Parts: sequence; C-alpha cells; structure tokens
Amino acid sequence: MPVEALQLYSSVRKDGGFPSLASLNLLLDCLVTCNRFDKTLELFEDIVDSGFQPDKFTYGKAVQAAVKIGDLKRAREVSCVKKKKMRDAEKLFDEMCKRNLVPTRVTYNTLIDGYCKAAELEKAFGLRERMKIENVEANLVTFNSLLSGLCKAKRMEEAKKVCQEMEANGFVPDGFTYSILFHGFSRTGDGEGVIALYKEAIGKGARINGYTCSILLNALCKQGKIEKAEEILGKEMENGLVPSDVMFNTIVSGYCRRGIWGRSKLMVIMVDRRDLGWIEEEEEEEEGEEEEEEIEEEEEEEEEEEEEEIVKKKKYLTAADKKI
Repeated sequence: MPVEALQLYSSVRKDGGFPSLASLNLLLDCLVTCNRFDKTLELFEDIVDSGFQPDKFTYGKAVQAAVKIGDLKRAREVSCVKKKKMRDAEKLFDEMCKRNLVPTRVTYNTLIDGYCKAAELEKAFGLRERMKIENVEANLVTFNSLLSGLCKAKRMEEAKKVCQEMEANGFVPDGFTYSILFHGFSRTGDGEGVIALYKEAIGKGARINGYTCSILLNALCKQGKIEKAEEILGKEMENGLVPSDVMFNTIVSGYCRRGIWGRSKLMVIMVDRRDLGWIEEEEEEEEGEEEEEEIEEEEEEEEEEEEEEIVKKKKYLTAADKKI
C-alpha cells in the first residue's frame, strides 16, 4: 500500500497538482505504520519545500519518524546516534511550536519515550511539565515511558513518585507498568522491593500475565530468592496462569547456581510431566511492545549466560544424583 500511495503522490506532483492536507497526513500515517521512516521524512521535507503549510498532525508524524529511526539503530550503534536523532526530532518540534501548533499527546509521548531511551530524563520530564502547561493530558503510555527511563537509571525513589502521580491522575498500573518496576528493582539489587511490589500489585487486584510473571521470577532468582519465586509461580498457576518453559528454566537455573540439585531435578521432572512446549504469551498492548523489546535487549547478555547454564544443567543433575 505505501508503494502505490507514493507512486500516486509522485504522479500528482508531476502533473503540477498537490494532494489535500488530509490526504498527505493519511499517507504519512501509513508510512509510519509500515515502518517506512526514511520515506516519511523525505515526504515531509518535500511538503515543506513545496510551500505547503503542515499542521500539527503532519509535524507529529515527522517527529515520530525521526525518533523511530534512532530506535532502529539502537541495537548496532552507540547512544550518541540516538541522541543525534533526538536533536532532529527537537528541531521539528520547535518548528511546530513556532508556528503556534500545539503538539498532540502522541507527539509528546513519542518525544518523551525517545528522551527516556536516550537517557535524557531531564528533557523528558521537561516535556511532561510542558504538557501540563498546555493542558495536554498524559495517559498510561506517558507514565510508563517515564517509569522505564527512571528504572533504567536506577532512580527508584523518583519512580515511586511518578507512580503516585499516575494514580493521582486516575490511572491504574497495568501489567506492563509492574514489569518495568520489577525490572527496576532487580537492577538495583532490591529483592525485598520486588516482593513488596508484588504484594502491592496483588492487593490492588492487578493482573499478572505471562510476560510480567517471567520478569518477576527472573528478578527474584537474580537476587537469590528462588524459593519465593517458586512460591509465587505456584500461586499464579492456581490463579490460572499457564507457565512456560522459560519460567521453569528460570527457577531451575536459580537452584543450579546455588547447588540445590534435588530441587532442580524436581523442577525438571515437573516440566517433563506437564509436557510443556514454548507457549506463546498473550500479546501486550501496542504502546508497550517497544518497551518490552527494550527490557529484553538490556537482559540479553545475562540471558545468554543463563541459557548456557541451562544447557549444562543435565550434567549437573546427573552428577547430583550421586550426591542425593
């Protein structure tokens, strides 16, 4: 669809015509949705160079594209590239404001998320304050982005304050919010904080889905609280959670690291009896998908080490049989 739409746009331009603003915005939105971020910016530049007056939605899509290009390069380039892309997005944002166009919440959320990923938290919170001044209401996406940035920076006390502000504004933390916080407490080595947060979540009736439970179990096992992780997994299974191999392997790895061979073997037997395969987890909301990838990327090296340990666990367990 984007290819055909771009061809039609080129044809209209060659004939000396120019599409309506609504049509242009629709095309830009289509390009962003299809991850054609370079083409989005090329089209935006052509629109501006043609003397056409973009509106806040036109600018908003250009800002999204500039930030997203930085996201795509994140895996293979250093943070300075992401910051450079944020400078490009800043220029678009400033130009929009100079034209007295009030940015939409989507535009604000895109920039806030970009700043948080680039570790520029002061700028992210500066935009949050600007949203208040311009009466642009924040939503759960806004707060989750801020929480993610703070947790990555290990600023958990500030993260708690953001949670309080979020709830004061009528938003209830969702499973992804708790995933971010579990990961944050794990990064700071606060196992008790993880447990306290879990109790708080249960007390508030929060739904712990498969993804959130995996993050929780991993956080507990990294802090040596394997028995607690197993206890929580049991409770969640009683509440209807269908565990995956990943969850069991996380606990097995924890016991192996501590040399508790008997319990490790029992967990492996449980997996075999249940005949569990790789179970697909429920899909997260669209606004949370990118942040999930961010958490997973941060833990990639640690997970690789754990996978190597899991591969070796049969050897460990075989040797342990002689000791038990």
